[in-house]
Amino acid sequence: MRRSLLTCFASALCALLGPSDAEANKFDAGFGYYTISATRAGQSATLSNLGLFYIGYRRAVVDRIELGVSYGILYSKSVGSDAGYGIDVFGSYYPFTSVNNYDWSEGNVTIEMYDRWKPYVRAGLQQRSFQSAVSTNTVSYLGYGFGAGVERTLTRKLSLKTELTYYFLHGPSETSATELDIKTGMAFRF
Repeated sequence: MRRSLLTCFASALCALLGPSDAEANKFDAGFGYYTISATRAGQSATLSNLGLFYIGYRRAVVDRIELGVSYGILYSKSVGSDAGYGIDVFGSYYPFTSVNNYDWSEGNVTIEMYDRWKPYVRAGLQQRSFQSAVSTNTVSYLGYGFGAGVERTLTRKLSLKTELTYYFLHGPSETSATELDIKTGMAFRF
């Protein structure tokens, strides 16, 4: 299973790095709340905090689908108390709206069309390395997850974004974890 997840991860990165249309790219930055529940050797523990910070890149591949990659840092108490970090590769589907904004210009006339509210669902792969909730060792996890969110267009190039994601993570020696993230941030179109 780990090999197939890594193959999907590599394929998604290749698709992200290919050519794209103008303004089909977005840069995200934000923060949020997380809860991690880890189980190892029959012991379990939970860690929660308003200490999730992320940056990311997304791009439209077709009218209603985006692919993205993001990097997140989880702080257990405050900045400097690093609890974890990792990369996410994901796809988002916008069932009711287009991913893109459209504009048309001729002479002195410019028409801009975009949806104000853009709800979406997402699925992806996540890699996390963090201080184990049940030991002092750093443990790496790989898994998959699902989520939903909404993007609120403010201007042609700027939008707010809020999402909820839930991941199922697997580590070495029958170690497993779940992670629930509630994130909010800004998206900058370029």
